[in-house]
Amino acid sequence: MTYTPNYSKFPELFLQFLVLFSLLACTASAMGPPHGGPPHGGYHAAPAHYNYGYKVNDAYHGVDFGHEEKRDGKYTEGVYHVLLPDGRVQVSNTQF
Repeated sequence: MTYTPNYSKFPELFLQFLVLFSLLACTASAMGPPHGGPPHGGYHAAPAHYNYGYKVNDAYHGVDFGHEEKRDGKYTEGVYHVLLPDGRVQVSNTQF
């Protein structure tokens, strides 16, 4: 004996699902966007103040480079240095 599925109720079930999904979609859209709480006072951009730097010195592989930077409001200054393959050290100073 073999089982034969009965698909005669498929169109009716599909129509019920479609109506239910449409009602849920209308309800969700009528609710509007979610609210995350009271509005904040906006973005307040404070002047940037920081000191930052790093240095890599690996004598075994012959690698030596680094960077230092400091910022105080709109004024920024920094220095980069790198050991070149011929043994010289290239230094670059920046100011903004």
